[in-house]
Amino acid sequence: MAPDTEPAAVPSAEPSGLPSAALRQQPIGDLGGFINYLRCPGNADDNAAISRFFSELGTHEQMLERILADPATAALVEQRYQPPGVTLEDLEGLPLGTLGRTYADFIDSHHFNPHFFHREGVDDAMAYVINRLRDTHDIWHVLLGFDASEAGESGMNAFTFTQTGNPSTCLLMAAKLIRSIPQAAGDREHVIQQIVRGFTLGMEAPPFLAEPWEEHWRTPLEELRRRFSLPD
Repeated sequence: MAPDTEPAAVPSAEPSGLPSAALRQQPIGDLGGFINYLRCPGNADDNAAISRFFSELGTHEQMLERILADPATAALVEQRYQPPGVTLEDLEGLPLGTLGRTYADFIDSHHFNPHFFHREGVDDAMAYVINRLRDTHDIWHVLLGFDASEAGESGMNAFTFTQTGNPSTCLLMAAKLIRSIPQAAGDREHVIQQIVRGFTLGMEAPPFLAEPWEEHWRTPLEELRRRFSLPD
């Protein structure tokens, strides 16, 4: 026989670290940047839109808490470290094999704009971290040996997400995986392999945000990789 009354609903516990029920009921922000990335590699506006989406969602606060848990990174953020002023031409004049020269060659060979990303205008820890991640993105490319292909960028996204919990990189990586679906099996597998490599490097390497990499422009890249236990 059916009971006379409906059984009382058992409230579900909120899993630790997930958005609260109130947050889940908020309107979803602008995902236009992500939609654009699903079609093709996006631009600086798309990157900024994705970052803004996660800022509105509150996920950036969790990222910052995780980043500042490392004392060395927290010290650099507190200091608001600013790199010495050098131009791409200055770095092109450094000896072959140095970090600065290799970085300049990487930028030049791909016709990249070293000031591609939008900058956060406020002077707080969150804005500094986001700007720092953008400023060092291509330096990390060089240090880790990820090329500028879809697969290489996917590996960089995986590394950055593993090291910092930056939600934007997770979404960008997802977009690249989705774009790889219609590709040849070998190309798709290469994207996946580079993502796995990025996750592995991210777990094994010291915190990259803690290091003022621009102080090492004149240091041979091989020496830096040995010093920080990075693969050649």
